[in-house]
Amino acid sequence: MSAKGGSRELIWIAAGGLALLVVFFTVLYFRGDRDAGAQIAFKAKRMELVSAMRLSLAAASEAQNSAVMSSGELDSKSFTEEARQAAAALERGKTELEKLFQERADAKESELMDRFSQALQEFQQVDKQLMDLAVQSSNRKA
Repeated sequence: MSAKGGSRELIWIAAGGLALLVVFFTVLYFRGDRDAGAQIAFKAKRMELVSAMRLSLAAASEAQNSAVMSSGELDSKSFTEEARQAAAALERGKTELEKLFQERADAKESELMDRFSQALQEFQQVDKQLMDLAVQSSNRKA
């Protein structure tokens, strides 16, 4: 009887090992190219884009403030142009970040990117109105 019991145990061990291998290879297959190097490269690129966008936003904000506070028309126009260029750089960064997220579709990150895109669009509308008002105000002062 011990021979029958031993063979049953061996069959169960082999079946368990086979099931474990199937699960392991299934996970590897559906995991895709998410190896450590690709994840690090993705995160580094994302951080680089976000940092550049932060700098562009800060530059746009500072130029807008200077455009509003300037007393001369030429100064106001030059600061307005500087703010528009920084806002354009911000938009380019957003577009590149969206492409990066499309390649690595993650539902949570995609939702956050959509919310950021909406907020940036609202910012750009207010920004355009503010810059137009800044130029008009400096024209009146002149």
